[in-house]
Amino acid sequence: MQSSIFNRISLCVYLSVATIASSIACSCGWNTPEHFCRSINETEHVVLAVVLDAPEWYFMEVDVIEDINLLTGADTISILGQDGLNCGANIGNFEIGDTVILALYNGYTEDANDGNSFDWSLGGCGLHFLKYSNGIIQGNIDFGMASQPYEDFKSGILNCAELSSSTKDNLNKADLFLMPNPVSNRLDIFIENSNDSEYTFDILDISGKVVYPNIYMQGALKSVDLSDLDSGIYFLRTRSTLDVVSKKFIKI
Repeated sequence: MQSSIFNRISLCVYLSVATIASSIACSCGWNTPEHFCRSINETEHVVLAVVLDAPEWYFMEVDVIEDINLLTGADTISILGQDGLNCGANIGNFEIGDTVILALYNGYTEDANDGNSFDWSLGGCGLHFLKYSNGIIQGNIDFGMASQPYEDFKSGILNCAELSSSTKDNLNKADLFLMPNPVSNRLDIFIENSNDSEYTFDILDISGKVVYPNIYMQGALKSVDLSDLDSGIYFLRTRSTLDVVSKKFIKI
């Protein structure tokens, strides 16, 4: 009886510790983006892969079909996820035969359970995987984009990686001012309470096409020459990692 009680207590303690460890491991300490294109960076290996075996709760094996960003140099990869101490994705979300897009970190890591070594891991802060079916990528790809043809996704993957690192700070829409508006030639972008933060903007036309990309600014004021733009309605949009902030202006 005493042995049974002791075993139950030990199990409860183990589960409590595992739960706490898991909670600590994936408490990222900052707001994380919920979109793939806002989560990944240029150093991650983005692959199209198929899940080979029944995933354990914290690791799985995949067959690499195609390297999309950076070369993995391997046909089969063992991937570490959330093991209770190392922060990672919940591998239990995958099933045998799933075809997926994975953004993988490459670097030696020992898992917290039995000390096995992994060269590849799937991050848990942000979104680092998407589903693939019949030539279509599905999931939270980016704001307003829940599906995309695979070839289009591949051609834009570097933009995704640059996008996630292009803006280091979040922007409050109430702090963003465009002057003058309407504007004829030169538009001043003013950010109140900027605190010397870094931002990157795009200008889009009324159809949503980017007509002036990669406007970088640091600090409170940036002046942009718009003399080459046709008259019409445009939007200035941030390339923030967490949210999209836009302001409309008129070019005359």
